[in-house]
Amino acid sequence: MLTKRADTSSLKSHNLLLLLRRIRENQPVSAKVLVESTGMRASSVSRLLRTLSDRGLIASRGMENTGNSGRPTELWGINGAFGASIGLYMASNLVAGVMLDLDGNILDTCVIPFKDPESQSPTTLLGLLHQALERLSKSDRLGAFPLVGVGIASMGLVDRESSVIRFFDARVDVSSLNPFPGGALHVENDANAVARGEAMHRHLTGISDAIVLYAHEGIGAGLILNGILHQGFGGAAGEVGYRACQLISNPLDGDDTELHERFYNGVCSMINLLNPQALLLTGDLSLLPEEIVNTLRERIASNTNPVAREVRMIVAPCNPMDVARHMAMLVLEEEVYSTSPVFIAQSRDRLEEVME
Repeated sequence: MLTKRADTSSLKSHNLLLLLRRIRENQPVSAKVLVESTGMRASSVSRLLRTLSDRGLIASRGMENTGNSGRPTELWGINGAFGASIGLYMASNLVAGVMLDLDGNILDTCVIPFKDPESQSPTTLLGLLHQALERLSKSDRLGAFPLVGVGIASMGLVDRESSVIRFFDARVDVSSLNPFPGGALHVENDANAVARGEAMHRHLTGISDAIVLYAHEGIGAGLILNGILHQGFGGAAGEVGYRACQLISNPLDGDDTELHERFYNGVCSMINLLNPQALLLTGDLSLLPEEIVNTLRERIASNTNPVAREVRMIVAPCNPMDVARHMAMLVLEEEVYSTSPVFIAQSRDRLEEVME
């Protein structure tokens, strides 16, 4: 394997990104704390803070009096006005949309219901997404926030490369859903979007291996393995409830004892197979009766191997708007926090590249 030696520019980009993430995780935070958490020299941290501030990514959050005889220390936080992202979720009966600022605060939301999803044409479904995107992108709340990108989550199979969604029997090409030049488009299966969102900023932070079971109409799984979403060779990993070849049945489909037994056995089989740290039941699964949840705990304790049964089980709600928010957060993560910050906020339709 050939490796490229880091030059001064790439090292600066890496340090800027590291500092930006530390600020997001610990805000409001002082330069002293950032020096301690990053291991960088105080002079380097000071210089990088000035760079991030000049580019509009961070802003002063006031002064902190340390109680010593020295001067107060300035505190820093993410500047939410640097940019915004939009997340859309095409569920079985509605499109939910949310717009976030760079700090993850909600700027605006919208919900567009529709009926009979299996009878909807690709053109109609695309029109619903366009309608939701138009409402948010023309919202007064967006103001001067430049749009970093758009994220779309959907039930069904998703081709991330071509931005095509298989929604029931409809093939919906969403590649045109990009309201501003330079904005990015991310497309993801709903269970995978929930898994990534929960790993980034909710119930699965700090957990490297997890199974996320998400139900809304159908049931799907998001698999976090070694801290990374496992997508599979063709990008369709996690289709545990696919048609007649179900690995895990949806226990909300009825009160049939056999149905529940298939659910218990399927979950235990996945735990034996993957040995995760955590199992998250979310979406409509958070509405499961306590009796079913307790029985699942008992089956895990008795039917999984002695190592795998140490899994931590979490039951937590996640409604369609939460899924949309996960997608908006994913856009921020991919476009700002996982790559070097290369844009400076100027206006909604103008994003200037500034990193050399």
